[in-house]
Amino acid sequence: MRKALFVGVLLAGLVYAAPAAAGCWATVQLAPPPAGTKAGKAWNAEIMVLQHGRNPLPNASDARPRVTITNAAGDSETFTAKPVDTSKGTYSAKVVFPAAGSWNYAVFDDFTSAYGEPVPCSQTHGYGPVTIGNGSRGISTSGTGGLPIWPLAGALLLLVAAGVYYRRRRGLRAVA
Repeated sequence: MRKALFVGVLLAGLVYAAPAAAGCWATVQLAPPPAGTKAGKAWNAEIMVLQHGRNPLPNASDARPRVTITNAAGDSETFTAKPVDTSKGTYSAKVVFPAAGSWNYAVFDDFTSAYGEPVPCSQTHGYGPVTIGNGSRGISTSGTGGLPIWPLAGALLLLVAAGVYYRRRRGLRAVA
């Protein structure tokens, strides 16, 4: 039993050690389009991309996050953001919804290393849907995005397994 628990803890540690060592995740903050956004009109999407939710990306001045909008028919358009203040990890993209209707939107964070090469943890953060109206009709929004949960769940699993192993090991010493 102890061997099986030890092997489980070791495997869990190996699975989550590489991403943890790489510091390989970013959060993206993006407010939905403001009420009254109309088809054909520009939405100035203000984006904040932070490594670990705290610091700008290692090469923030070279990063170019992208906003992609997709309608129910699968038509999509992508808009590349430009740096606003890289010391704060902020970017801006002019996004234009070409037609009224329901649209999903997402941001590719363009996570780069300190040397500018892409890293395998760049990811797309999904939001939406939003309903873009014509004329005076506004929009309705609901969205998700931001912090990925799988690294946190893996770390919690690793901590629980280590705690169980430690308590059992300590309990066996007290009996002996």
